[in-house]
Amino acid sequence: MIEYLPFSPLFRLAQPKPKPEIINLRQIPDTKPWIVPPLKIGTVDLKLSGIEDEWVKNPPKPHNSYNFLLNHPIISSEGGIIQTREGFVMEDSLDHTQAKLDLYKISETGIALPKPKEQLHGCWLSLLLGNQDNYFHFLLMNLGRLSQLTPQDIEKIDGVLLPEDLKNAALQALRFALLHVFKRKNITVKLVSRGQSFKIDHLFLP
Repeated sequence: MIEYLPFSPLFRLAQPKPKPEIINLRQIPDTKPWIVPPLKIGTVDLKLSGIEDEWVKNPPKPHNSYNFLLNHPIISSEGGIIQTREGFVMEDSLDHTQAKLDLYKISETGIALPKPKEQLHGCWLSLLLGNQDNYFHFLLMNLGRLSQLTPQDIEKIDGVLLPEDLKNAALQALRFALLHVFKRKNITVKLVSRGQSFKIDHLFLP
């Protein structure tokens, strides 16, 4: 039987003022120009149907990325749901998760995560996110976080948190990516299953 923590309120991580227990290590500005991709087909059909292209109607806006460090948080399940030291669940980390699959509870007062049974010491990089069984999603949203690491970041990281349930193609991409980024550095890998929670000394979150 799963033991649960008390229900915790949610907060949405917004910059430039996150909660005090979250350290913003680095902001990565989005400086690339957003250009409408050339469409070889479809433009005539859209016009005939009276449909306006979504990119033209609502073009993408620059979206900055951040590297965060959380001290003494709890992280849960393959979706990487995060509860801060002060007892708030990061709503951003609930994206692509489901209570039934990730084994958390929802009420009017917030979210209750499974109680952690293990403490992870040192600094851990989270590559956890829901919907990792979709190969393209895994490449962009899980492995894509590795692109934000600098040599200084890599020096700080002692281990990597990974979802346990990965298909063979995703595992092959993962092995290549970790070798490319960490090279010869000895990194501990921890596989996280659904509903499994950990207390962590320091969590590095791109």
